[in-house]
Amino acid sequence: MFIILNKVGPPGKGFINYRMSTVTDHEKSTGHIKSSQVMESRRAAERGESVAHKTLILMNEAHRKRLENMFRNVHALVKNHFRILSG
Repeated sequence: MFIILNKVGPPGKGFINYRMSTVTDHEKSTGHIKSSQVMESRRAAERGESVAHKTLILMNEAHRKRLENMFRNVHALVKNHFRILSG
């Protein structure tokens, strides 16, 4: 069985014939699998579902909470007339 693919290539090449076994072998190859994973990770990054994106959001939330706690502590000290000594 042959598959005819319309592939943009060098001028004058036009259509290229492939056997079905060649296409399935390529689909199972490590190069194809790696590039498929890269493309899927790029799509996930665009949707905001990547591990790096989620980690960044969690890190920012943790940093924001820490700063919020520090601000509340300093605010309470100033409000209650505690003297803050600078180093």
